[in-house]
Amino acid sequence: MFKDENARNRRADNVSDLIRKIEEEVFHADEFKSIVVGDFNLQPYSQGVAGVFGFNATMSITNARKQYRKIGGEKRYFYFNPMWKLMGDNKLVQGTYYGDNDQQDLSMFWYSFDNVLIRPYFIDKFNWEYFGVVERTENYNFISDHKINKTVFQIIYH
Repeated sequence: MFKDENARNRRADNVSDLIRKIEEEVFHADEFKSIVVGDFNLQPYSQGVAGVFGFNATMSITNARKQYRKIGGEKRYFYFNPMWKLMGDNKLVQGTYYGDNDQQDLSMFWYSFDNVLIRPYFIDKFNWEYFGVVERTENYNFISDHKINKTVFQIIYH
């Protein structure tokens, strides 16, 4: 989190390469079957996530279903990143992290550092009805005034 974005992008590139090598050993085919979930500390459109030498994660189901694209004669396999959809569709929460004191002078406010990357194999197998950002539980409402309720958030994690 405290490294600059270039360093985080390079780490994502390295992790992506490692996962691809494991997939090649395990699946021995062009259709890989992996899901990568976590806090990348990178936006869905950053080089480490969307870049061809990173995870090559696209917001487009149509493009992801093509399986790969060739760059310099090398196949670079796609992931589909559904976090893009959550950023624009959700009326209350548009990401997984809220920051209103942006050091970069940007009016972003909501960030999606947490990503769910799925290989095209899983697109039709995924139950999209239940995909979303958790805004509340039976006992807690994490959102107040269209941003993360930091008082409740701190209570839960202390």
